[in-house]
This record gives sequence, structure tokens and C-alpha cells, in this order.
Amino acid sequence: MFPALTSISHYCFSSCANLSSVNLPKVTYLGRAAFGHCSKLTYISVPAVTSIYTSGAYTPLEGNTNLTFANFNALATIPRYLLTNHQKLSSVIIGNAT
Repeated sequence: MFPALTSISHYCFSSCANLSSVNLPKVTYLGRAAFGHCSKLTYISVPAVTSIYTSGAYTPLEGNTNLTFANFNALATIPRYLLTNHQKLSSVIIGNAT
């Protein structure tokens, strides 16, 4: 869809009610609530992400309670609250995170 995209800014796709799947292989940065409150989001793959904006409990995935798969393969550090309150999450890929 966006093959050259490397950055998703704050609130870019926030509250997109029908967004169910995200696959952005070249994105290296996710902003605050970039995909927040996308109620149908179940799958996100951003394997090149190395930087994620977090502030308090605000993360790029806040409010997404249906998420079942997340791929953050390039992350070296897992930001605080990144996957908090994702009760349906059953599969996560994170590279050499600490």
C-alpha cells in the first residue's frame, strides 16, 4: 500500500474503525497513538521499527483490544506499556529486545 513509507506520525491512523491489518515492512518509527483505538485491528507487522514514541501510558497501539499478532522484530528495547491491555494477543515477534 505504501512501499516507501518509513515513519508514521502521532495519531496518523488513530480511530480508523475498519482497519484490521497493518503490514509496513520499511517503517522505522511509530508515533503516539499512531494506530490507537482501531477497534478491528487484529494484526500489525512493522518488522523494521526501531523507535516508538511513548509518553506515560500512551503507545502507538493504545485501546486496541482485539490485537492478536504483533511483529516488532527490530526493536532493541520494549517501551513501557507497548502491549498493555491486549488480552487477545497470542503471538508477538520481537528481535533482540530487553
